[in-house]
Amino acid sequence: MVRLLCALVLLSGCGGGGGDDDGDADVATDAAPAVDMAAPDLDAAPSSDALPTDAAPPDAVMDAAPPIATRVWVGVNDIPEDMLGQAPARWMEAPVTFTWTLPPDRWTIEVHVEAGPGWQPDGMPYLLWRFVSASHPPVVVRAADVSPEGGRWTAVEGGRVWQAQVVNAPSPEAGDYTLQAKVGDLLSTPLRLAVAPLSPEADPFEEVDPWLVTFSRDLGRLEVTFADGVFTVATAAGADGVPDFDEALEAVGLLGGDEAWRAAIVGRVREAMRGWLHRFFLLGEGGAIGEDSVRIRFALEGDPDAPAPDDAGWSRIAVGGDDPRQEAGRAFFGRAALDWNNTRADDDTRPDRGIFTTSFLRFLMGNPVTAILVAEYAPAAGGTPFGSLPGDAALLAPDLDPDTLPAGQRTRAARFKLLIEYVPLALASVTAHEIGHSLGLVKPGPPPYGLLGGVEGPWVAEPLDEHHIDTPGANLMQSGRSFRLSEAFGDPPAFNAPNLAYLRRRLVVLPDPP
Repeated sequence: MVRLLCALVLLSGCGGGGGDDDGDADVATDAAPAVDMAAPDLDAAPSSDALPTDAAPPDAVMDAAPPIATRVWVGVNDIPEDMLGQAPARWMEAPVTFTWTLPPDRWTIEVHVEAGPGWQPDGMPYLLWRFVSASHPPVVVRAADVSPEGGRWTAVEGGRVWQAQVVNAPSPEAGDYTLQAKVGDLLSTPLRLAVAPLSPEADPFEEVDPWLVTFSRDLGRLEVTFADGVFTVATAAGADGVPDFDEALEAVGLLGGDEAWRAAIVGRVREAMRGWLHRFFLLGEGGAIGEDSVRIRFALEGDPDAPAPDDAGWSRIAVGGDDPRQEAGRAFFGRAALDWNNTRADDDTRPDRGIFTTSFLRFLMGNPVTAILVAEYAPAAGGTPFGSLPGDAALLAPDLDPDTLPAGQRTRAARFKLLIEYVPLALASVTAHEIGHSLGLVKPGPPPYGLLGGVEGPWVAEPLDEHHIDTPGANLMQSGRSFRLSEAFGDPPAFNAPNLAYLRRRLVVLPDPP
């Protein structure tokens, strides 16, 4: 049951809300109808001719690959093979082809070799950059053109992957290209790509983007009742002097102690959320921005460096409260402004935006399994909240191990540990999802003007509306309705590869065409 509760809590955190561009239009999360995946017209695709013999070899060329290496393919920015534009796709019920658009440099190259465990690489692959839209000789990517110099091979299941970041652009000129790899006697299919400058209009992070996360919103009084094993969660309109965020933590039994206990729990949940946001956006210790990070910084309400309410230039998002636009049979855990290419500071603190902890609580406590588990600690059910027993002080230990406690305390400690770990993860996941919308995710349509929102292709685990994308695994920009139980037992949620490449300025998403 504990593992199931983990799954249900995490399910709540994978995003159930959408965004709106003007505050008046909801983003639907209903699944799109099934479509016929007819193959698009690929007559214009570049050929896979042999590499030209007049091109100079790279600094280190692979020796002939042993026969246990069977296939090689080339990719960029860790994008899965079926999302590279070479597989059939549909947009607005019509077949489409697309190519990813890259800035002149900073993007990454991956060469995948399918091989048995005995195959060993010998130097970097032969990489050829061909012009399609201009008359220029092909360019061989050399060891000094990438970082680390010469690249790096990594063993993976089913073979090896070579990866490096481009530091010397094969060509800064905008246009269409192909990238092809040769490893021993194996030749990849040319990958179609485009290059465009990362103009101010297209750059989502020309400057570091500051975000304030607030927790003091007080939109109403939380009312939780319990009868016949069923929780009912409602909101009475009007501020009651208690932050809605705190009321949600109290409802699940986390705030049963004195003021010191309450402050410790609220602080721990906030800090855990901060830590998850740093992880989702690839920030270093303390939120440090490194070469591979998203150029974003977070302050939590009450931090010494938090902005004043009237400080311009900060985007803001509120955590707490109920969804004021509830729809029968649909639970939104959050809403946010849609801001393609992150062109402005966004206000996601309006009552109809932000993270709806009451909606999250309604979902969590409305599930029969979690209702049974939470009832033992929830005040509405007559439970004994955490912090209200003398031995509960031990639960605040940062390295809490329930198995080291006396037998009578282990179950209580295990369930506390579960809640204090997964509630922040769930709330941080929804927060990252909604912030993602206000950073430009997931722009509808195929590249170069979109990020595959609403596009049908083999990468889609479940069709969603045009502002979300459901790829395999716990992807932060899928919606809650597309979460699968198995995902709760895998890796924590993360942005998928194209979305993360956009956030890291390794893809160019052009403004809408005229």
